[in-house]
Amino acid sequence: KIAELNKLAEQYVERIDQLVTDNRLLKDENDQLTNNLNKANVGKMELQGKVNVASVLKTEYVKITPEKKRLMSEKLDETSIARKVIKINACFSILDNNITPTGKKIVYVRIVAPDGKVIGSPEANSGKFTNANGEETQYTLSKDIDYEGNKLDLCMDYEEKEKGAFMPGDYTVEIYADGTLTSTVGMTLK
Repeated sequence: KIAELNKLAEQYVERIDQLVTDNRLLKDENDQLTNNLNKANVGKMELQGKVNVASVLKTEYVKITPEKKRLMSEKLDETSIARKVIKINACFSILDNNITPTGKKIVYVRIVAPDGKVIGSPEANSGKFTNANGEETQYTLSKDIDYEGNKLDLCMDYEEKEKGAFMPGDYTVEIYADGTLTSTVGMTLK
């Protein structure tokens, strides 16, 4: 019986040794698969970041025009004299982008006065939006657009009813497309 038990114990020890070896192999294989999965996830995140950057709408050809009313007429002329300005016209192009999903987008224009305050009024439907960084940002103008992936030319106007509403100094005009800052342009009024 002792011989049988010794033989059985040897078989168990052999079996345990085989199981320990198999377990080590499985752990190594599992570690290798985990590393491969982590590398694949990092690669996926990098590609997603590139797609996100590529899908951001871009604006170009920005032209900011301060305008005054002509004497004896309703027509407007360009001016750089602050006390005469009644309207600021922002024209720009949203460029082609085949990666950006098409559909409804919102374009915001911020006009920042020399004193650092964002110009706005209830008549212009000024308000706040959440930018791409998750911060709440005040805007001067907004416009809903239906973006189809092709170049789109836009003009947006901010108008004050009376002369003298604008102070002399350096203004900053920022354009946001879908919450992301796409252009910043300076303008000086005397």
